[in-house]
Amino acid sequence: MKKIILLLIVILFNNENFAQMCSNPVSIDNLYSNVEVFWCGDQDDVGLPVGEGLMKHIYEDGNIALLSGKFEKGTLNGEGKLVFNENQISEGIFKENRIISGKIILNSDNQQDFYKGNFIENKLHGDNAVHTITNNQGSVVMEGKFIRGSLITGTETEKYNDGLEIIKKYENGDLIGLPVRNDKNYYNVDDIEGDLIYSEIKLKKEGNPNEGISYLIGLEIDGVQGEWVFDTGAMNFSIGMRMFDRLKNSGVKYRDLNQTIKTFGIGGESQGKLVLIDKIKIGNYYLNNVVAEVSLDNNHSLLGIEFLSKFSNVEWSMDKQILKLYK
Repeated sequence: MKKIILLLIVILFNNENFAQMCSNPVSIDNLYSNVEVFWCGDQDDVGLPVGEGLMKHIYEDGNIALLSGKFEKGTLNGEGKLVFNENQISEGIFKENRIISGKIILNSDNQQDFYKGNFIENKLHGDNAVHTITNNQGSVVMEGKFIRGSLITGTETEKYNDGLEIIKKYENGDLIGLPVRNDKNYYNVDDIEGDLIYSEIKLKKEGNPNEGISYLIGLEIDGVQGEWVFDTGAMNFSIGMRMFDRLKNSGVKYRDLNQTIKTFGIGGESQGKLVLIDKIKIGNYYLNNVVAEVSLDNNHSLLGIEFLSKFSNVEWSMDKQILKLYK
């Protein structure tokens, strides 16, 4: 038995933090079953750890826990910190060795989980809580009200290394609406600047029935004008290579979303990348935060259905060659 205790003390002192803070640890017998407990600090009249101090638990299965802070009747109560096997850190307010408020960090080979808020049995519980997951693919941040570790009401934001961002909103445990992605265009009245209920735009008709008819629509980006083919059969709002070079050279403001995509059409497969354009003038409106596909292999600029999704309603008269965009 003495040899076992001596071995445990040697293991104990291999922990640099414990050795620096505690030169003469004492063994506390019968505090927990199947756990060796070493203590550095004061003891009450029955020999239990009390007041500010440092404690180490060595379990039969080899797990080690280091506790520091304010103790009462042998357990961590009040401000403190618990480090379990060096990959789980809890810091904040404790009650009988369990954290009730503060933060928890869990580290694994490929992932870190960060929790902040109030806790029940080491699980987030209550309002204004945050759970952040970070791994080699990106991160997920959940903020709001949790019940025993699950987000009930709040926001979940996914950010991937390829630039994709997805936002989900929950209320009383239910997903509200569709997830919002930064690679798609959505209706948001705050993105439309202009006082009119709708803006009427005259389309430019080109071609003939034998060779094919197309309708062109003029847009202005940061004062730079261009023409797009109005294409209800296309999904994306795309910018051809030459036009995008002209926009860049003119100082147009945009943000690269760091995403590459493939599109398929009559001409075959096309490669592109996604950008976010700050402001586009169309008719009497200024449209903010527009996702666009920049072509990497052709000069076609198409205005498809997804661009029109930025408006509450759209009316197209092919006969009159008029497009109405409703705020």
